[in-house]
Amino acid sequence: NIPASHTSSTFRRFKRLNDKINKSGKKHSVDTIKQINFCVRANGMPEGAVRTLWHALYNCEKRSLEIDFYLGETRSYKQKRSGYMHFKLDK
Repeated sequence: NIPASHTSSTFRRFKRLNDKINKSGKKHSVDTIKQINFCVRANGMPEGAVRTLWHALYNCEKRSLEIDFYLGETRSYKQKRSGYMHFKLDK
């Protein structure tokens, strides 16, 4: 198990996410949200540790979604991710 004091523990990542959201003001651009998501990813974690499997950005007005998927990692535990992919409902 990863101790709660580890910088990539679930609680620490939640706290970092909460702090970044609160410091960046009330309105958040899509780019700001993506940067905040990027800063709380669990990277460099040993096998079996907690990972963020995806980040998702929903736009209800445009009926669209952007998702960045976890694709695995290198031997040095560096994450491989898909990059944000855009999906949109036609009707």
